[in-house]
Amino acid sequence: MRIHTADTLLNLSAMLRIDAMYYHSAQGAMVEARRSDLRSMKFVMSTEEADIEEMPLSPHTSSSEGAQRDTSLEFIKTESHTRIHSIFVQRVAHVHLFSAFSLEAHINIRAQDHLSGQHLESFDKLSLDGKWLFFPKLIGLTGFEPGAIPYQHFSRLVKFRNALAHFKSGQEQWKGMIDTGFIKKLGLTLANAENSLRANEEMISELAMQLNEPPPDWLTAKTINYFQFSKS
Repeated sequence: MRIHTADTLLNLSAMLRIDAMYYHSAQGAMVEARRSDLRSMKFVMSTEEADIEEMPLSPHTSSSEGAQRDTSLEFIKTESHTRIHSIFVQRVAHVHLFSAFSLEAHINIRAQDHLSGQHLESFDKLSLDGKWLFFPKLIGLTGFEPGAIPYQHFSRLVKFRNALAHFKSGQEQWKGMIDTGFIKKLGLTLANAENSLRANEEMISELAMQLNEPPPDWLTAKTINYFQFSKS
């Protein structure tokens, strides 16, 4: 490992590899989402096994009282499950957001390397999907086909990122952990989180290939120093 003295540090420039930092944050959130999903499934299995058998009806309990008790038990079970599942949806949201952050940081860095002046200023005004769609074309590359993979995976990520960033709160009829409207709209499922992380990797790797470069080392590195130094 190279040790920098005070004299050499004066001749170095530093860059924060923020696209890598966001990507690894998305990776970490994905690991936590899988763990939370497993805890949620275990809770459901344990409550199904115990269920109402632990609280038998009294012979003197009326049908209306029995129905009321069943409803109360179901509400308690649902409330407990949603507390456990809340950690899961938080982690999934982090996967979507950090994946989008990584992709925007990466395409901005690429643009700074290839564009300047009015071209770079106009590029900065584009949306995230617009940047990825038009940047390769601007520098003479093949680019991405909107109707094909990996752009389709990327487009789904952008949809969930926008829904999370511009979420408008409101009450909806509860239909369960997956089928309630805002759960679907925000993509708060394990499959959608996996899609977002995959889109991150696919888009960056495809752009590198079109630039005739290897993919960034941080896509496969388990640990990384996010500070990159070079001589001034």
